Amino acid sequence: MIRVNKLKITACILAMTALLCGCQKNTDSTQTAESSGAASSAAESGSEADSDVSAADGSSADKAESKSDSKSDSQNAENSGGSDASGDSGNAEGSEKDTTENRWTADHPYEIGSKATIAVEPFTVKAGDKNVPVNVKIWNNPGFTSGGIQVYPDSALSPVVGEIEELVDKPKVKIKLGTTMDGFMYSALYGEEDNVVGIGFAGGDHQSLDNGILFTFYIDVPADAKSGTKYEIRCNVDALSGNDRKNAKVTVPVSVITVE
Repeated sequence: MIRVNKLKITACILAMTALLCGCQKNTDSTQTAESSGAASSAAESGSEADSDVSAADGSSADKAESKSDSKSDSQNAENSGGSDASGDSGNAEGSEKDTTENRWTADHPYEIGSKATIAVEPFTVKAGDKNVPVNVKIWNNPGFTSGGIQVYPDSALSPVVGEIEELVDKPKVKIKLGTTMDGFMYSALYGEEDNVVGIGFAGGDHQSLDNGILFTFYIDVPADAKSGTKYEIRCNVDALSGNDRKNAKVTVPVSVITVE
C-alpha cells in the first residue's frame, strides 16, 4: 500500500512540475501534450522500478529458502556478496537500512564522507511547538537541474499544509526553497496516507552546484510529546539529474529529532 501511495503522490508531483515548467516557458499557454506525456512516462518508469524492486525482493526470499535447504559454499558466497553496508542507491527506494551506521542523532554523528548525501540534520523540539522549520540539505552536490524527493516524518509529526491543489486533489505543503535552488520551479504536495511531503523541481538550463538547504518545510509537534521522545525523518530520492540527464547516486541517512 505504501508503494502504491508513494507512486500516486510522485505522479501528482511530476504532473504539477511539468505544468509549472510549461508555464515558465510560455505563460500564455496551458500544459502541453508533450509535458503531460513526460510526466506520465516518468510515473510509469517509477512503477517499473518498483516492479523490479518487488522482483528482487522475491528473488531474495527464494535464495533464503534455498539456503535453509542446502548450505553449499557457493550459496553462502552469494549471500555474503549480496549485502551492501554503504546505504548508497541510484534511487532511494531500498537505500535505507535500519543500521546504526545509517542513523544520525546528536550522540551518533553521521559521517557525510565524499558521496552525495541528502538528509535532515538532527535538532531538538519542544512539546506543542508549531511551524517548526525542517531543513532538507544536500552535501557533496554532484550538480542537478531537476529531481524528485519525498520526506517521511514520523507519523506523530504533522506537516503544515495549505489549500488543496485542485488539479490533483492534494493539499499543498508550506515550503520554502533554499539557496541551492534559486531560480528553480517546483511543486510540493502532501500525501496524507503515508504522511509524506513530496516535491518535484526543475531549473531549466540552470544547474545547481551549491551545498546547503534544498528546501524547508514545517511541522507541528504533539502537545503531549514526552521529553526524550525521538522522531525519525526519512528521505527518499526518486531522481537527481544533471545536464547529462543521468541520475546521481545519493546517500540518504535516517535523521532523528528529539523532544527536549
